[in-house]
Amino acid sequence: MSLYQKASLVQIPSGYKASADKLYSVVPSNGDGDFTVDSSPLATRVNKDGLIESVVADQARLNYDPTNPQDPHLLLEPSRTNNASRSETPQDGSWSDPLSEWTLLTETTTSPRGDQTRVFNLEDSTGTLIRCQDFSVAAGTYTISFYIKDIGGNFTGGIVDLGDQGSGDTTPSLSTVGSEWVRVSRTITTTSTKTFLDIQLYFTGSTNKVGIWGLQLEAGSQSTSYIQTTGTAAVTRTADFVSGGGDANLFNDSEGTLFVEAKVLDNNTSKINVINISDGTLANRVLFQWGGALNRLRTYLVVSYSNQTLIETTSYNTGDYLKIAVRYKTNDVAFYVNGTKVNSDTTANTFPNGTLNTIDFTNGNLGSDYYFDGSLKQLMYFDTALSDSELQTLTS
Repeated sequence: MSLYQKASLVQIPSGYKASADKLYSVVPSNGDGDFTVDSSPLATRVNKDGLIESVVADQARLNYDPTNPQDPHLLLEPSRTNNASRSETPQDGSWSDPLSEWTLLTETTTSPRGDQTRVFNLEDSTGTLIRCQDFSVAAGTYTISFYIKDIGGNFTGGIVDLGDQGSGDTTPSLSTVGSEWVRVSRTITTTSTKTFLDIQLYFTGSTNKVGIWGLQLEAGSQSTSYIQTTGTAAVTRTADFVSGGGDANLFNDSEGTLFVEAKVLDNNTSKINVINISDGTLANRVLFQWGGALNRLRTYLVVSYSNQTLIETTSYNTGDYLKIAVRYKTNDVAFYVNGTKVNSDTTANTFPNGTLNTIDFTNGNLGSDYYFDGSLKQLMYFDTALSDSELQTLTS
């Protein structure tokens, strides 16, 4: 029998029902392991064809990586606001030409969403400037992102600058732009209010064509999925939250194993990301935690508000996909990451019968500060404590 056949709950993101706010689990097949989805109607995903598409409210975002179009991952993100107005429509007046170096052509090209977008004709080979305005952001850290492709074949690089901040820099990804759309980003910290940003591009020729689409300016140190703006107002996508997988009949309180393959959004030490089995409160939990003040990957076993086990590691980059598993049993807890046992605990107690009843992508009953922000490839729960050899195999 394979390990997958031994699992009591298997969540490999593949099926959802938007009208019922559900993310289906492969096991059990009767719906007892399905999760409830709470997400924004303003969210987008990348579909299996590599195109950006909008999703409806409370639809699980099964996002595809262009390098692996066969298997989606579940995308869960924090609330973010796109402060750049008219993100796709420079002809509406929010994108200006302070040096009279470019023309917005009637010529079009297929956008990352699959429809038609206008092409820029850039007439200067040394520092052509596109200015994007109609916003106001306070001092802080922001990430600028947009899609760009070289249509004329003469593109050599570029600089992105927020509000004459003086921190513009040649972004490495800008120097590798080809004839296909590439999303580039730049994180800048400003010390005062800013109302415009510049995209400065360099070419080898005197008449050049380039596509720019999907401008996004968001607070934070990393870009998130595209948020469309169509008018002068900023647009906010609310946080994703997935919860309620399983019930009291599915979980074994005396022993079990939780496994996930996932990565968090970034290594932001101010944000704690949690996936846990619990009774819906902070009293009783088995959990994985990424981040926190020390930016560590941890597993906890909490019984009646008492920490029975805390095992942690700093040996892995939490920005990468990790295969992690915890086995819990009286006096037998073990934590595995990517095929290696991190540590074990031989002094832990487990739960009274009828305690555990849900898997949630947060910490007990705490709010969005603990929502899991990242990507999930698979999650499994076993109602038995897997052996060391099984845990090694599972996480390798």
